Amino acid sequence: MDNTQLTELKIKLLDIIDTNEDSLRVYIIGNNYKNKVEHFGTKKAMNLEDVLFF
Repeated sequence: MDNTQLTELKIKLLDIIDTNEDSLRVYIIGNNYKNKVEHFGTKKAMNLEDVLFF
């Protein structure tokens, strides 16, 4: 998928979801993946490097 196709997909998905109630995350796989997470909607993405307790 090239950048144009990815942008078109994000636009279509954002038209479908309700950003006041839904959450959408886009993960770009590859080098420097930590800088390539995009979040849209209600919940912020958690930092995967932080401590997580269950």
